[in-house]
Amino acid sequence: MKPKMINMMGSLIIALVLCTNSAVTKTVFGANGKVYNFQNVAPSNEYVADYSEIVTMYALDGRTIDVEKEQVAAYEQVGWYWGEPVTVQSIDGRTLTIGKNRVADYEKVGWYWGAPQTMYTYVDRDRKLVLESAIVGLNRVLEYEANDWYWGEPTTIYDAEGYKAAYTGINRVLEYESMGFYWGQPTTMYALDGRTIIVGENRVPEYENVGWYWGEPVVMQSLDGRTITVGEYRIKAYENVGWYWGKPTILYNWKGEPVTVGENRVNEYLSDGYTKEKVTDSTPQNKKGSDPCYSCNAGWDFCSYCGGSGSIRTYSSWYGGYVNERCPASGCFNGRTKCILCGGDGWK
Repeated sequence: MKPKMINMMGSLIIALVLCTNSAVTKTVFGANGKVYNFQNVAPSNEYVADYSEIVTMYALDGRTIDVEKEQVAAYEQVGWYWGEPVTVQSIDGRTLTIGKNRVADYEKVGWYWGAPQTMYTYVDRDRKLVLESAIVGLNRVLEYEANDWYWGEPTTIYDAEGYKAAYTGINRVLEYESMGFYWGQPTTMYALDGRTIIVGENRVPEYENVGWYWGEPVVMQSLDGRTITVGEYRIKAYENVGWYWGKPTILYNWKGEPVTVGENRVNEYLSDGYTKEKVTDSTPQNKKGSDPCYSCNAGWDFCSYCGGSGSIRTYSSWYGGYVNERCPASGCFNGRTKCILCGGDGWK
């Protein structure tokens, strides 16, 4: 063989050997658009999945760095975060900054992404809706609400006409109120200078604490002379604990027993058979042939207005509508004399 041909074949063999043993550069485009060059990768490896996954690590000062997934733990130990830094909290108030990609791991062991919030939902248990609750981080609230959970205990929101407008959690109340809805039935509150304001019924105690009154202001008195101003819808509650609507006044029932009422209630009691002076000799033994009319001493409406069922339909400012109230006069439903015919001592 000629020397020239031998030299050419030798060069070809050397080139093939060098090509087989030399390293190549593999170019991969990351999800963030960056280009990663992998050195010393065998040419036979053509699949990106065979390379180590690249993840972005974050520092609190805003810096980022891309590292292989196997290096994540090492970077976390020196103050880097896998994912953007977020704050998780515990029930006892402790806080911890972690990478966003670690949130699920920490939630499994009792940490919450954001301040812990109580969510509520109704679950069908043996064909009964049972209210159940769960604690989630603030950053998870929207996820739970999208799956029929309520942020805070479920409550009803009303429109200006008093109709139910929405059902939501109490933590959403302020949002609805800012749009003109009310937490509870719309209720008029009064100030001593004549101003009025409409608030939801569930806000009544809050407004009372800052000088507003539920209903027009009235003066209540105690037996020792003290006075207090309350809203008219609180009258019954105060009367039950020893206050009187107006100056305390003594009246007598048909038995001659004294009863103290506020002066603003005197006419009501007189209409029901009470007297300003004690009536003597009014026992049943001395009233032969007479029929007792018990409701003359019960403080109810005139029995003459009762229907055959022994009830009267009246407008109640307490309930804000018409109600059927029982009229306890015996004559209203068992044939005895109605109270309108009773004498001042409660007898016909």
